[in-house]
Amino acid sequence: FYNFSIWGLVNESSNPKTEVVATMILWLLNSGILVLSVFILFQFKKRNLQIRMARMLVFIQALLLVAIFYYFDKSEKLLISQTTKSISADQVQYALGALLPIISILFTVLSIYFIKKDEELVRSADRLR
Repeated sequence: FYNFSIWGLVNESSNPKTEVVATMILWLLNSGILVLSVFILFQFKKRNLQIRMARMLVFIQALLLVAIFYYFDKSEKLLISQTTKSISADQVQYALGALLPIISILFTVLSIYFIKKDEELVRSADRLR
């Protein structure tokens, strides 16, 4: 039984658990996304900075998505080549957690849209004064 997470591919059935493939880059990208998201959240008075940082966040989230699929594919090929039993590609599947970055990207793009809309509203109110 193997478990693929942001820490790597771990053989759960061996005692002690052994790491097969290390994926430290996934952990670093996730940590960066968390820190940048919290930073963006507290920049509500500086909407232009918030928009620029949110665009950078979308780029980092896309990198995370690419890295997840790359490391998963690498791990799948390693498992198929190493095991004596025949593991087909049908037996290795993505879980919901691998697709959450897509939802995260969608919500970040929506936030950029609404921050821009809010900035336009503030500018139009400033013109009326």
